[in-house]
Parts: sequence; C-alpha cells; structure tokens
Amino acid sequence: MSHWDPELKDVVIFAVSASVFDMDQEKSRVAGCDAFLPKPIELKQLLYLLETHLKLDWIYEDKESIEKLDDEVPSPTEIVPPPQEELEVLFELATLGRMRQVREKASELEEMDEKYIPFATKRRFENWQEALR
Repeated sequence: MSHWDPELKDVVIFAVSASVFDMDQEKSRVAGCDAFLPKPIELKQLLYLLETHLKLDWIYEDKESIEKLDDEVPSPTEIVPPPQEELEVLFELATLGRMRQVREKASELEEMDEKYIPFATKRRFENWQEALR
C-alpha cells in the first residue's frame, strides 16, 4: 500500500465498500487506508473525511446550500426496499430455503441500483446468521 512507500507517505487513502462488517474495516486499516466509507457513500461523511485528512476549510456560498445538501443526501443506513416483484422473488426463495439464491439475488439488487445496497447487505447478513444456527 502507498503508506509503506516513502514517496507516497502523504497520500490519503479511503477504503470504500458495501460491506460494513468490522472485520472488513479493520482489513482496510491494516492495509494502510486512512478511513473507511460504507456504500452508498454519504456525501456529508465524505466531505468531513476530506476536510479532516486534507486539513481543508470549506467555504460555503450560503446557509441555504448546506440545508439543500442535507435534504438531497440519504442516510447510509436508510434501507430502501426494492420493487414489489423483487421482494416477492426473495420471499419465495427464502420460503423454499434457497439461501444461496437469496444471496445471489441480493447481489443482483446491488447492481440494479446503489440505493438497494443497505437492503441487500442486511439480507445477506441475516441469511449468514441463519446458516450458523
């Protein structure tokens, strides 16, 4: 990783992943990343990390611009369910006990639209927990 190269010691590295497990965040830290951002990326969190790690001072045009930014950016923990027909497919697969196919469908949902990543991640995690019981 660049932090081990003396020429790149001042380069700031952010890891970005749809996985929010502590283990994955720790792996990115050990690999030399300065911070971890879960997908979907929350703009306010990204700006904060840029400000902190690059020692920036943001200059805002007006308070209204900041408020508009708050309204436009969804929370990274906000779970947006996919369309009804996709939910029905997931339900049927889960009812039949086809957990591998549920995980595959969750991956498809992530590719369909970034806003479904928290939903898909939660489904995979729940299925993984269920398999351990």
